[in-house]
Amino acid sequence: MRIYILITGVLILLAELSQAANPPVVVPSCENFPEFSSSQESGTSIKNLEALPKMVFIAKRARFQIESKKHSFQLVSHQSFVKGESKIICSTPSDVVEKSFSIYAPTLIDLTENEKIGDSFWQFHISVGKTKLGVWNQKTRLYNSKDIKKSLAQSGIRLRILQTSHDEFEMIFSRESNEFSEKLSIRFDAINKLP
Repeated sequence: MRIYILITGVLILLAELSQAANPPVVVPSCENFPEFSSSQESGTSIKNLEALPKMVFIAKRARFQIESKKHSFQLVSHQSFVKGESKIICSTPSDVVEKSFSIYAPTLIDLTENEKIGDSFWQFHISVGKTKLGVWNQKTRLYNSKDIKKSLAQSGIRLRILQTSHDEFEMIFSRESNEFSEKLSIRFDAINKLP
């Protein structure tokens, strides 16, 4: 019995020390956050997926923005596919918004003639609570990636495509509801084939 109490005490002490060594991350406010998509004014608009060059598109970064239409709430998260990290960039605190947001979007698109590589979808997920924020992005098999257009239509997402350089594209996935506006911007590198 004494050993059990001693072990419990040590575990509680270690947990308290861990919390003191790792204080909560302070997220800056979104009040002065720059324009969501830096390339919206400088990119060339592409009509649809069929108008893209017959190449492989590989995601390098994603930015997910949520804005409330009824309250002064905004949140922006960032996913780096190069570094393999996700984080919340900024958030405007709100005591009234408690919700999870999720968008499924392609992160690998194979438009080559023989489509040897295939496509890949990720789920971009943000949880908002009164005292906590969370971001969770992960590859998903929920959507049939054989028909990207059909998958996007089923989820109620609009797609805007911009070419920002000769081999870089930006796809902006957006969804509107009565309460929220959601935008997911993914930057892609376009290559002829994978090495």
